[in-house]
Amino acid sequence: MKLAVYTLTRDRLADTKKAFAGLREMAGVEFDHFVLDNGSTDGTSEWLAKEKGKIYSIHYSYDNKGQCIASNILLDEIKDHGSKYDFILRYDNDIIPQSPSFVKSLIEASKALGPNSVVSPTIEGLLNPPEAFGEKKVGAFTFGFVEILGGACRLMPAATLKDFRFTEHGNLSLGEAAKFADHCQRNNFPMAYVKGIKVLHDTAAHVKDNAEYFQRRKIEEYIPYGL
Repeated sequence: MKLAVYTLTRDRLADTKKAFAGLREMAGVEFDHFVLDNGSTDGTSEWLAKEKGKIYSIHYSYDNKGQCIASNILLDEIKDHGSKYDFILRYDNDIIPQSPSFVKSLIEASKALGPNSVVSPTIEGLLNPPEAFGEKKVGAFTFGFVEILGGACRLMPAATLKDFRFTEHGNLSLGEAAKFADHCQRNNFPMAYVKGIKVLHDTAAHVKDNAEYFQRRKIEEYIPYGL
């Protein structure tokens, strides 16, 4: 199966290094990595430039375009490859894989659950994890169904993104994850966490070491880009 991974970065260089190293070591499957740096000022863009041989495509922005605009830029490029990719993984730059071959296992889980099934590993360290409304066991996998999957680590069959783009100046109360969840609900695409496949979302380190970054991001997420 052909896999495209896309990541948005903005500062958090130490986290980004750990996240990328973990992905390469523990994905368990080959992939093309698409990255967009959203206006980092801590040396992240310079580090990414040095990683050019390991990253399939890198985009740089001088300002923060927001998650939806930045995601569209990368998804448009991925779609330009036509049917090259069967699955697309949204992978945040603060994820630390805990399970060997975790992406390979996610692909197998999505295929087991059925066509157009969007899945995520169980993400440890979330401040407000979503509550599953149902559970189902299929083969070796146990799924917890949810109404929304976050952007930390989300595997999507390419078909679920065929006619989808994030609205860039719509309802500002709806973030990237909520917009994609609405798309899945309207098209009856199942969304589920896979129990036993784990990654760590390094929230504690962010709150402690990056309080200023998070406060800045909280404010900017509610400012329409370009206004």
